Order: sequence, then structure tokens, then C-alpha cells
Amino acid sequence: MKKLLISIILLLVVFSSAVYSQEPDEKSVLKEEVTVSSSNLKFDNLSLQYARLISGDLWLNLGVIDLSLSAHKNMPSMGDFVSKDGTFNGGLLLGIDKHKSLAPKLELIYGLNIIMYYSYINHTTDNPSIPAYARSITVNSFSPGVGVGLGVFYKINPSVLFGFEVNPSVSYSFINGRNPDGLPYKNRGIYFSINNEVARVSLKYRF
Repeated sequence: MKKLLISIILLLVVFSSAVYSQEPDEKSVLKEEVTVSSSNLKFDNLSLQYARLISGDLWLNLGVIDLSLSAHKNMPSMGDFVSKDGTFNGGLLLGIDKHKSLAPKLELIYGLNIIMYYSYINHTTDNPSIPAYARSITVNSFSPGVGVGLGVFYKINPSVLFGFEVNPSVSYSFINGRNPDGLPYKNRGIYFSINNEVARVSLKYRF
């Protein structure tokens, strides 16, 4: 995934540089952009967003965020039993961003977002000593909330920007699942997060 992202960056830089070298006199305003980002260096937690200029320096932003998927099977050693773990995380975002120039090559982007996160966790085992109703545990979580986006970007050229963002958010979570006794449980609460507690690495392409 890391090699793929680096290849995308290089292709965007080459393509956009070729376009601007062929049309140096055209000063058209770029009104749309696509952003690919990750909140960890493994690039297994991805966000894809689309934004459109709607007025002045205000942009309407929507996308899917913090997508991650994992599946793991624990192969048994002697005397143990197979267990499987699967997770999925992701969210939807709708927001308004404002863009402000800090320097000829630097741009500040900040805004307010409405978010909706979903999380799924499942654990299963074939251990016969565990009651059948407890061999599969599933937890679902729905978390609507609001967040703030703040990022600084370097303009590689007029179309390609690279930068870092922080996205603190407050959400109210509805958690539903089953405990090891097989009984359903529900949990409700307010949570604060900041995209895995690290800055999000982002690449933007404007057109």
C-alpha cells in the first residue's frame, strides 16, 4: 500500500506539471479536489474525500474516512483451538472547509464536519469447553458526532498539495453486543478522538 501511494504521488506530480507546462497562460480557478489520506504510517487506515468550491474560499467536503479492515486466524498449537478475529471501521463525513494562503507555497485549511462512524468486531472460537452461545462474540458501534479539521499543506504545484491534518471530534456512541455469558448488552457514551492520536498524512489533487 505504501508503494502504491508513492506511485500515485509521482504520477499526479508528473501529470499536473505536464498540463501546466503546456498551458502556462491559462489561469483558470481550480474548483474541485480529491484527497487521499492515512492516519498511520502503515497506510492501512485510509480516507477518501471530495471537495468543491462553493463560494469565495469556502469548500463543501464529503467523503469516507478512517477505513480499515482486518481478519486474523489464530492457528492452534497442540492442545489449543482455532480462533478468528475480524474488524471493520469506517465513517462518513460532510463538512465545510475554508482555505487560507499562509505563503506562496503554504496553505491553511480548517473547517467544521458532521461525522458518522461505524465499527464492527467479531471473535469466534471452536473451543468445545466454551458454551456454544459464547463461541462467537460480536460488537457493533454507531457514533454520530461533530469534528474540526485543521491542516497545513505544501503546494508542490497548483494541482498537487501534500500536508498534515489533525481532526479532533466528539461523538456519542451506541454500542451493541454480547458478553461472554451470551447475554446482550448495550453501552452509550460520549467519546473524544483525534484520528488515532496522530496527524493524518494527506495528498490533494485539484482540478
